[in-house]
Amino acid sequence: MRSIAVVSCAVCLIALAPRSYGQRFATLYNITGDLPVGLTDAKGVLYGATGGGGGNGPGSCGTVFELLPPDARGGSWTPIVLYSFAFGFGSTDACQPFAAPVVGAVGVIYGVTSQGGANPPSDFGALYAVQPPSTPGGKWTENVPYSFGTPGTNVSTPASNIVPGPAGSYYVLTTGGFTGPAALAQLLPPASPGGVWTATVLYSFPIDAPSGPPDSIVAGPNGVLYGTASGGHEWGDVFQLTPPVSPGGAWTETLLHLFAAEAAVGDPIALTVAADGTIYGTAYGFNHPFANGASAIFQLTPPAALGRQWTYTNLTTPTRAEHYNTPVVLVNGNLYGGITTGTGGSIFELQPPSAPGGAWTMTTLYTFTDGQIPSGNLVAGPHGAIYGTSAAAPGQPAGGTVFAITME
Repeated sequence: MRSIAVVSCAVCLIALAPRSYGQRFATLYNITGDLPVGLTDAKGVLYGATGGGGGNGPGSCGTVFELLPPDARGGSWTPIVLYSFAFGFGSTDACQPFAAPVVGAVGVIYGVTSQGGANPPSDFGALYAVQPPSTPGGKWTENVPYSFGTPGTNVSTPASNIVPGPAGSYYVLTTGGFTGPAALAQLLPPASPGGVWTATVLYSFPIDAPSGPPDSIVAGPNGVLYGTASGGHEWGDVFQLTPPVSPGGAWTETLLHLFAAEAAVGDPIALTVAADGTIYGTAYGFNHPFANGASAIFQLTPPAALGRQWTYTNLTTPTRAEHYNTPVVLVNGNLYGGITTGTGGSIFELQPPSAPGGAWTMTTLYTFTDGQIPSGNLVAGPHGAIYGTSAAAPGQPAGGTVFAITME
């Protein structure tokens, strides 16, 4: 087993501190009946998806929506449902988006779903593409470029978000690989318009490594991908996937950190990569059969020389009473994210220490008191704004919101 350096959390104790400026919270979009699953920003316009709903009757399988910013600061945002998925008997449409969409070339919105597609029994999932109208004021259209579970490819249900790759392709983690329980696949567009998208397995995870499929990936420098497996090696792991150095070579995996029972923290769910290669992550925590894994925000610092170990640090004191449940977003050196309790939640800011070895400082920016809890991901917008989504807390009517926190 690869040894990983762990920094003592003695320097990671959190202190609440007031800010020198205020914040303004605003609900931009109320979503009734279902929950947003992800959000992305494209030059000030927000795009998102919901995992269900859409007004297409019993077969409603979610939506893709757009939020147009106001003409003047403080005005109302304009929500537009661009497409409602409708899956039923005989349908080959995508169904149930579960991660943030990505805005591709010429404004096409791509994303993955956990169900639907053209392969019977139609529960393997699909890559969807929602295309802008060819003329102003026209209707957005949707098609399914690729259906997972295609016989012979061994690319099964998508298990993660998609990440843009070279030449209009997308990377995705899937359940099922040629030699193991999961794989990194690349979805490739056709060489000419009207052709067929294809999928290539780039790496199959070892059959004896993860106890569950990897569940998130992010892109780093030089084409390297980083990901989490919340059930990997039982308590979870963080891994690196490195592309081949020459054409036709093999992708390689490096385990950067293994979460273990004796270290308390477990269940990593998302990563953020800084420009200098530092990785920030969220561990949700869970009830393990033998112990309770705690929740924390952590940091992985790359080694000074190739081949050496990464350095793991908990930036917050591990907790079992709360769950850090969103990826963190990095803005001007500060980290922003969401945390939930049994009845509510909040949005926080983590400020780095002013001197080496000092503690990161946590500030609560907003506390939900309306039956909502933070969910999905946060995105950074212009003028220091932070955008995010919320979901109904347990026991509340189904629904969610898109919100903004602006610094004043």
